[in-house]
Amino acid sequence: FTMTMFQANYRQQYFKHSEFTPIRVKPTYESIYALHAQIKSNAASVPSVLGGGQHGHLGLCLSPVRYNQLSLVPFILLIDPGASPTTRAGMGWEEFQARRLVYNDERNEFQKVNAIQAALKHHINEAIEPDFLKDLQQLISKTIEYPIHIVFETLFRKYGKINNKILPQRRTELEQYNYNASLPPDTIFNMLDEYEELTIHAESSITLPQKIDIGYTIFQDKGRFSRALRKWTQKNLPDKTWANFKILFQEASDEHIEFGAATAAEAHLFAQQTNYIAEQVAAQF
Repeated sequence: FTMTMFQANYRQQYFKHSEFTPIRVKPTYESIYALHAQIKSNAASVPSVLGGGQHGHLGLCLSPVRYNQLSLVPFILLIDPGASPTTRAGMGWEEFQARRLVYNDERNEFQKVNAIQAALKHHINEAIEPDFLKDLQQLISKTIEYPIHIVFETLFRKYGKINNKILPQRRTELEQYNYNASLPPDTIFNMLDEYEELTIHAESSITLPQKIDIGYTIFQDKGRFSRALRKWTQKNLPDKTWANFKILFQEASDEHIEFGAATAAEAHLFAQQTNYIAEQVAAQF
């Protein structure tokens, strides 16, 4: 397969967004954010063993610091294994075969990652008017040579200026958000991720505890999460990570969906039994 064929295969087989809303006028924070979200979604949709294997190729679109907030395993790009397996003097046939198998795996993975990265960059080139990419493209080929996260950091810095008045307004909206507990908790997690990105690009980043505190406030208004809230409060500080926060409240939501009706029925039956016992006791006096 050529690199172009690899790109086509991944775009057709995995990418969730085959077309992007084009940016033909001066980019804004909103238009850059929307494109970045689509690029990240496409990268995450292609399975990968890199970076812990839980986020596809999302590591291609995030800085190492941002990716490490999602995974304990860093996303490290593979080094080109070369044109052929390494050999040594006196190597036997079996050892050579074993090395060749390892080399083939490494070579295939290297080509896969590079093809996906090239396909994502091609989408960026297609989506954005060339005038706004001049600083990021190679002069002759017009290809993007920088890592994808650098591309978007540059675009946000150059065109995505944010009025700082928006930040407290958005935080207040989140803290007062009336969460419909029938919706998946991902609704809240995504809103908080978006707000965090907004603060980063406004150069006024919130801390992880601040982000979690906002989520805690939102869930606090819903009785079904009372047990999860107590569990969270009791956790040791090193365990109070964003990943653990999401797991805990996702499990609480799943439990309610699975056992909520049964629990309600049991509570009703218990109330009936309690009333019956109270009536029997009262009748004796």
